Amino acid sequence: MRIFICLFLIILTSFAPLEEMAKTKDIYKPSLFNFKQKRDYNVLLDSLVDMIMYTDERPDFLNLLGKIESGGKHSGKNPESTAKGKYQFTDTTVENTKNRGENLGFNKKYLRNVPDNPQEWSDDQADIMALIKLFAAEVLEGDETYYGLKGREGLIDSLLTEAITNNDVTSMKDLYYTEWLTGEPTARDKRNVERHMIPYEAGQKANTLLEKLKEAFRFITE
Repeated sequence: MRIFICLFLIILTSFAPLEEMAKTKDIYKPSLFNFKQKRDYNVLLDSLVDMIMYTDERPDFLNLLGKIESGGKHSGKNPESTAKGKYQFTDTTVENTKNRGENLGFNKKYLRNVPDNPQEWSDDQADIMALIKLFAAEVLEGDETYYGLKGREGLIDSLLTEAITNNDVTSMKDLYYTEWLTGEPTARDKRNVERHMIPYEAGQKANTLLEKLKEAFRFITE
C-alpha cells in the first residue's frame, strides 16, 4: 500500500510542471474573428508571448523601451505622476491594458493575477503588459479610432513589424513617440530615446560592416 501511495505521489508531481505549462500556453488565444482578420499580427504576438514565457530572450525594442522608461528598473517611480515600474505604467494605464488584453485574447485569470502596482511585476508580467499596450494601441484616422489587432491594417501594424521584427530604428522611434507615449514627448523623453537609440543604431551599422568585411574576406580567400 505504501509503495502504491509513493508511486501515485511521484506520478502526480511529475504532471505538475506539465499542468503549469498548459496554463502558460493558454495565456494568449486570439479569437477566431481576430485571427482571420489579422493573421500575421496575431502570429507575431503569439510568437513574442512564447518568447517571453519560455525563454530569457527579448525583442530588442522591449529591451530599449525598458531602458528609456526607467533604466530597466522595476523600482522606477515618476515623482510627478502615478507612473512606475520598468515601463512606467500609470494606475489608469494598468487598468486599461488589462481590459484591452482581454479583448486581444489574453487569459482573464492571468491578467487578474498581475498586481495593480507595476513595481511588483515580474519580468515576464512587465513584458507581457508592455506587449499588450503596444498591440492594442489606438490608431486615430479622421473621425475613426482603430485598436491594434482589433482594427484594420494600418500604421500600428506596420510599425510593430518594422520595429519589433526588423529592428528598424526609425520605426522604433516612431512606435515610441506615436503609440507608446500618451501625450507629447518631454525633453527628458527625447534625451532618453537618443541616449539609448543612437548607440544601438551605431552597433547595428558596425555589425553590418563587420559582416560585409567577413564576406569580402571569404570571397578573397576562396
